[in-house]
Amino acid sequence: MIPGYSRRRPGAKDYDCFIEELVHGLEGLQEAQLSFMVYGSYASGRYQAGRSDIDAVLIVPGDIVTDKHVIDTASVVVEAAQRDRHIPFQVTVSYLTLFQDKRFGPYLADFHSFFSLEGKVLLGEDPRPFLTKERMRNGIFHTMSFNLRKARLGLLLYTYHLAHDYEKLVKNFQNTLDCTSRAATKLLDSLDGKTRPDKREAKAICDVYPAIDPHIFQDIAFLYKDLSRLDQIYREPQRMLSLMQRATSTFESMIQEYKKEN
Repeated sequence: MIPGYSRRRPGAKDYDCFIEELVHGLEGLQEAQLSFMVYGSYASGRYQAGRSDIDAVLIVPGDIVTDKHVIDTASVVVEAAQRDRHIPFQVTVSYLTLFQDKRFGPYLADFHSFFSLEGKVLLGEDPRPFLTKERMRNGIFHTMSFNLRKARLGLLLYTYHLAHDYEKLVKNFQNTLDCTSRAATKLLDSLDGKTRPDKREAKAICDVYPAIDPHIFQDIAFLYKDLSRLDQIYREPQRMLSLMQRATSTFESMIQEYKKEN
């Protein structure tokens, strides 16, 4: 969907009403560990309605493996606030302790001053004191952090895309499966120095970390082998959601197991 072409551009009132309804809806979830912060041009008032994104951070309960039920209910809240507005919304879903992680955290130290100048906490605990002091990280960890953010964002926007942009939902589903398989091979590469261009080798991560459930890798491999079945699942949104949740949880579990030993 393209603002100004396939839908109307939202105005300043739409932006403000979206945030107001979103915060109100998140409050209604009554999750003690939930927090929400906006930053960037909208937070500072420098945004251009109809073109600018609203940049935000949503902190959810859980440790490295996030609470998928909370993300699922928050997804419904986002869709309700977005309805008929279609605000460009870029939100990072995370948890507080990950902010301190120099390898897998969503932001590095260069965001300290940015968040201080243009960050506004609208709900819950302020995540900024938890931000890592590191300014650089290894390329593998940067890629994994970026892909984990995309997978979690796909879950949060699931309900909105289901109602308003089904093609984007399918793309997010495919991306989540790809990122999970790729994350496994990247972690293996970092452990033994070998390069694994074939994502079908992803299941080998379970030999290194037995606590990781191998079934999602088996399911992904099956779908990639039988494309007719993959095409069928594209038309089954609940099946896509289930696989996205399982894949994201497996992605998070890989990071959790890696951090225990490294």
